[in-house]
Amino acid sequence: GDEGFTHKCLDKFGEFKRRGKTILLVTHSLDLVEKFCDRALWLDKGRTLAEGEPTTNAGTATTMQVASRNGRNKRVILQFDLSQIPPGATINSATLELFMTTAPSQSRTYSAHRLTRTWTESRATWITAQSGTSWTTAGGDYQATAAASATTETTGNVWRSWTVTTDVQAWVNGEAQNYGILIKDDSEKSGNTRTATFASEDNAIA
Repeated sequence: GDEGFTHKCLDKFGEFKRRGKTILLVTHSLDLVEKFCDRALWLDKGRTLAEGEPTTNAGTATTMQVASRNGRNKRVILQFDLSQIPPGATINSATLELFMTTAPSQSRTYSAHRLTRTWTESRATWITAQSGTSWTTAGGDYQATAAASATTETTGNVWRSWTVTTDVQAWVNGEAQNYGILIKDDSEKSGNTRTATFASEDNAIA
């Protein structure tokens, strides 16, 4: 409809939300999902691609999770300060290590992908990269080709590592922006939940 009608609809949605009413919103707009929805279901040609709390931020959580579940995938995004490394320095080796406190019930392969959009730790969600800016694709913007992969196995309280030398060298050389790394399950949308929990920097054991 016209702009006036759109504003009237959005005002009515806002009224319903303030009154605690249930709203079923079908939209292509990530901004509207973030504004009105407590839970979201992402559909593609009748298939559920993701489901969950689209506006939940876990920036201060003591743990991080990677999960594969049809409609409820979880990913981890990380960024590191490289300002103490001189520009153009040669990086002989760079390894990303995460302490896995709880392993999935079935061994999984997790890949590390270079992020391609800036984000804010206190604002990033499944939909939003930072305040006022959504990911181009819900779940994070990243290079399709993985920098490295690691197998989880099924034993917890162990370190898991990814060799990210090429990406760190590109950041130090100024050939790519240091937006960080995204960790995801290579086979998302499992029929049964497969989750690994890692300690974050806010965790005493990390």
